[in-house]
Amino acid sequence: LGQIRQVACGAHHTLAVAGGNLFAWGAATLNGRHRSSNTPGKPLGPCKYIAASATHSTYVDAKFNVKSFGTNDHGELGVDETIDSKGIVEVNLADPLDCLSLSCGDHFSLALIEGLRPDNLHRTRGEDKKAAEEYANQQAAELLHTLEPSATATTNSTTQVSSTTEQPQTSTTKTVEREPEKPPQKQGVWKEVLDPKSGKPYYYHTITRQTRWKRPTDGLPIVKKHMPRS
Repeated sequence: LGQIRQVACGAHHTLAVAGGNLFAWGAATLNGRHRSSNTPGKPLGPCKYIAASATHSTYVDAKFNVKSFGTNDHGELGVDETIDSKGIVEVNLADPLDCLSLSCGDHFSLALIEGLRPDNLHRTRGEDKKAAEEYANQQAAELLHTLEPSATATTNSTTQVSSTTEQPQTSTTKTVEREPEKPPQKQGVWKEVLDPKSGKPYYYHTITRQTRWKRPTDGLPIVKKHMPRS
């Protein structure tokens, strides 16, 4: 095996996480299979973390769910002890939770849980990242709205000046009318603000009130305005 990240041993079986997959060998049932084996063989599935006792094992799969195999005389696999569990079973957590770490005793198992998940049980990590970015952008916009109360007033005053611009008077002689020169548009600047929660900078446009995490490349000035730490 290569790229081994973790190894755990029981009384008659051994587990290893290699290349993001779970490998097990040893006595039947204790190795997650119906037959004994003295070599790792094929992986049992994707795995992030493992734990083993003398007679049972648990692991966290790629979706942060808990699975287990081995003896279940006292319900240590996380399912009813009356269930014939000679293979891998998924632990019946009461709520859709993320498991981060595990530990096994002789006749019990422990799981460290992250918390309630907002979506379905088998969501993808990419969806989590997108939801976190959307939430961070929303929080940043609300924060900057309180920090920049003059941004709205500046925009309104610009609109009023444009609407009250006098139109050129018409002449009785035939002349070529030229359109009045428009006042230069205020392009505004980007302000770099330090997010107090993540410590990462984000950028806020003083005219459009646009917020973004990626540094702007439109040529407008960028002014640093870090929030004071509380």
